[in-house]
Amino acid sequence: MTTSVRPLPVNPPERY
Repeated sequence: MTTSVRPLPVNPPERY
């Protein structure tokens, strides 16, 4: 991964 480290959007845990 050559992309800079940045906070990823926290997605809500999908419950099936």
